[in-house]
Amino acid sequence: MGGGGAPGNEVGTLGTNCVVLGLKSYLGGADPHFWGPSRRSMSTTPPPPDVVPRHRPMPLDTTTRILAPFLDRLTVEELDAIPYGIIQLDPTGAVLSYNRTEREQAGSIPRPLGQDFFQDVCPGARIPAFFDRFQDGVRDEKLDETFSFTFTCAPSPRRVLVRMYYSVRSKSVWVFVAKPDGSPLTAPAVAA
Repeated sequence: MGGGGAPGNEVGTLGTNCVVLGLKSYLGGADPHFWGPSRRSMSTTPPPPDVVPRHRPMPLDTTTRILAPFLDRLTVEELDAIPYGIIQLDPTGAVLSYNRTEREQAGSIPRPLGQDFFQDVCPGARIPAFFDRFQDGVRDEKLDETFSFTFTCAPSPRRVLVRMYYSVRSKSVWVFVAKPDGSPLTAPAVAA
């Protein structure tokens, strides 16, 4: 996974920042009270009573379509800021990336980088509904599917919506995890 913020990669950083800002804008809308004080306006005045901060969940498919061209360039910090579970697997099933949201949903496990997802991290995903899709996508170097799934690898089973996406660029599979309705697992992080 590339580091969008690496020196000499200003174009990658600019593109990545645009994606993160785009997600922020979509998830929080133009309502400045949703995200808290911005850098431009450090006002701590509460919103007027008729303005209720609202969370407009972005559908999982929309999020992943926006992120797809930038996935391989996002830093660990940028992946951690996304309110969906995100796991990146190499063609053998070894974990390359595992964001904070997914770690928290899976019981605050340490980042299982390098571990076999289907044997060591979540053996319950080694069933046809999940594992066969993964293997077919790796074999065909093409995968873009969204499906309902119940993870049994967390402290308690959790029903989720999963989107698997094969990245030709990195030859890896990205797994996005959302609530069953496609909304984020957690509220988006507040901008500092």
